[in-house]
Amino acid sequence: MEIFGNQVAFLEDYKRIVKTQDMSDEMIIEKVAEALPTAPNFQIIATSDETKLGQRICFPFKQEICSTDPDGIVTTRYIYIGSPFELATKTDEQP
Repeated sequence: MEIFGNQVAFLEDYKRIVKTQDMSDEMIIEKVAEALPTAPNFQIIATSDETKLGQRICFPFKQEICSTDPDGIVTTRYIYIGSPFELATKTDEQP
């Protein structure tokens, strides 16, 4: 069952980048689905400790709000928009 749009591509990217040795696909999807509603800019951030290369990586999503019901029920759907990217790390460069 698809919980959010482009889920298969997200899982491929996530498993390629993040250390997921003990996590099933269902566990990953559940973790992301819980985090998305409160994630800043609908981005899932993997910390440097969580990634295989030791870099902070962002997985971008977008939110769609739609009403397909004649009753006016509004639903929210999240869609993975692909292309995870590294977040710049700020360092303190004092002499």
